[in-house]
Amino acid sequence: MYDLASTGDVPCSRATGKLLFPRKAIDQWLVENGSGFSKLRQQERPAIIGGSHDPLLEWALRASQSGLASLFDCSDEGLSLFKTGGAVGVGLHLFMADGDQWNVPFVADGVDFRHAVLTEWAWRERGLI
Repeated sequence: MYDLASTGDVPCSRATGKLLFPRKAIDQWLVENGSGFSKLRQQERPAIIGGSHDPLLEWALRASQSGLASLFDCSDEGLSLFKTGGAVGVGLHLFMADGDQWNVPFVADGVDFRHAVLTEWAWRERGLI
């Protein structure tokens, strides 16, 4: 590490004769220079929300004037789009019967949570009208 610091190849600063390595700068340096890191984290995602159509979410996107586009196909398609870097967010309602869980098992498989957050948006009642 000290060899990299002496050549200026790694972000650091000196204070009172000691080398300081700022955590955020080192994390970014690792993403850019490390091996085995996903290239998806380095590319900017398009301003799209994909996944399942939810009227409340669609209204909130429009009312917020965020400039986010919506591409509401279905939960599976939206999650696939998100995993490949094609969206900044996805609306899901995927049920795994053997675990009696919603969404979490599907997101846990293949989503890097260092750059993603799973948030509960709303509850749905299902049934016939």
